[in-house]
Amino acid sequence: MTNLALRDPLREFAAALRLHDVVPPAEFEAGLVHLEAEVERVALDAYSAQRRGLSLSEAANDFVNYPQLARLHAAVDDILTMSLPPQLVAWMQSLLSMPEPPTFDGMRTAMVAAAADSQHPHRQALARFALFEGVRLNLVVMARWFPHETLGVGLEMGDLDQIAEARVSEWLAEGPAVPDDVRPFHVIVSAAVQALSAHAEELRAGLASLQRDFLEAAQRRAAVEEVLSEMDVRDALLIRNEMAPGLDEQRLTVEHLQERHGLVLGDVSRNALDQRIKRARVKSRDALRRRRVALLDLLRDSAVGGAR
Repeated sequence: MTNLALRDPLREFAAALRLHDVVPPAEFEAGLVHLEAEVERVALDAYSAQRRGLSLSEAANDFVNYPQLARLHAAVDDILTMSLPPQLVAWMQSLLSMPEPPTFDGMRTAMVAAAADSQHPHRQALARFALFEGVRLNLVVMARWFPHETLGVGLEMGDLDQIAEARVSEWLAEGPAVPDDVRPFHVIVSAAVQALSAHAEELRAGLASLQRDFLEAAQRRAAVEEVLSEMDVRDALLIRNEMAPGLDEQRLTVEHLQERHGLVLGDVSRNALDQRIKRARVKSRDALRRRRVALLDLLRDSAVGGAR
């Protein structure tokens, strides 16, 4: 695969996030080669899926044929409800309370441009996937904040993938000239959020004609998602896997669960996970609530504070 020369862009991204506040510069540089290699593997999966005409919605959930793509896709969700240590909480609160660095807009605009640049197909595939994930993340946050208004009316998490991909594809297909005062990433996100709201409203309008058991199943799923969003991601993944048949999902072995969610489960022994799920089975909802703050909580607090 063509070398994507990602080290400088990764350094710029780290600088914009003030990552050096929590990761010493020397440590970051030492891990940069490994990070670049991992991102290039994701790019290879994204390029392969694109060459085969496979949608990102499908490829991002195919752990067999596109493992790097699918694991990163899962990790984006997992990060939202991962319990954060105090140092990371302080760092995130500082980032969210300050005006967004000007370089952020430049990087997002460059990402959109790269996603449309067919002259560099590997970089294009990677940028398209990053754009898809960025747009989708906004929809996932909305669904986590308002499960009864989204999942409770029959919306599926897979619908978020399709909505995000559709809005990205529409923008790239139109290839509009972008004035200096237009932020393309924000336009795509806005269109995706509007599409999510419209789809949820369509589902809500059709509730009266649905069978009672379907409606109850949707409401039950929303309640489950609400509870799982309150837990630490490790407990949530284990409990969700136990409940999988009732959610019309496939139950996985613990080993497969670890493989798919390596970011949060990969370094935990099988015995520790077995003990964790045993304890979770007998705990109350209050006892299962995460004791540390997660990114989802910080984003909600920031949104509420910004709306005042």
